[in-house]
Amino acid sequence: MAEREPPISRVVPDLDNPASVFTPLPPRPKSEQPTRTRLARSKAPFVRFQLSWFVDHRLFPPHLRLLSVLLYRSREGREPVRLTAEVAKEAGINPPKRWQYARSLEQLGVVRISRDEQPSLILTVLLRIEG
Repeated sequence: MAEREPPISRVVPDLDNPASVFTPLPPRPKSEQPTRTRLARSKAPFVRFQLSWFVDHRLFPPHLRLLSVLLYRSREGREPVRLTAEVAKEAGINPPKRWQYARSLEQLGVVRISRDEQPSLILTVLLRIEG
């Protein structure tokens, strides 16, 4: 790839002041250009799944589908998640049964359930992704 020339500047120096000479800024070196950062390598083995794959009820039980959506929405356990009908629909479970599956996850020790003034439960994922 050929080097680009810096753009021509339209700034006119002050002719009455000899100290006001315009010098264009040099282009930024490639080492200073912003780059995307990659995720750190995990020491523990893992597999990536698309959440849309969990819709097949024959492959994944409702508890696993709900836990997977909770891990995704909680940013891998960093934020609590409100268990709404939308979250249940995303997990492919029947919204009236979402409380039953949340309680079973709590009995397994992978989530903590709390409540506030709203009727929906607040779930905190206790699992941590090792890496």
